[in-house]
Amino acid sequence: MQLSDQHRFNTFCEQNQIQPGFYLHPSEVGAYFFRANTDGSVSIDRQDAANGIPFTTFSDIVMQQERVDDQIEMLMEGVVMPSLMNPTSSVPASSVH
Repeated sequence: MQLSDQHRFNTFCEQNQIQPGFYLHPSEVGAYFFRANTDGSVSIDRQDAANGIPFTTFSDIVMQQERVDDQIEMLMEGVVMPSLMNPTSSVPASSVH
């Protein structure tokens, strides 16, 4: 909007108490998704931010965080999950001393 209609942009900024200098042109914004690989490495995927940062970036992270939160909650309640098992033993990793 800033480039196409300066007056409308300035009015918008005034009404919303936004400093016009805080505006970032879309060409100045980049979005990257850091994806953990199964081998422990990280892949960096550039996202197309032309129409904003893709929602999947956020929803994937929220879903992953919810799974981790569920695992922590189950661990706190004493529930043993296969992903928390010591790979060299059938004894839960949390009980190996």
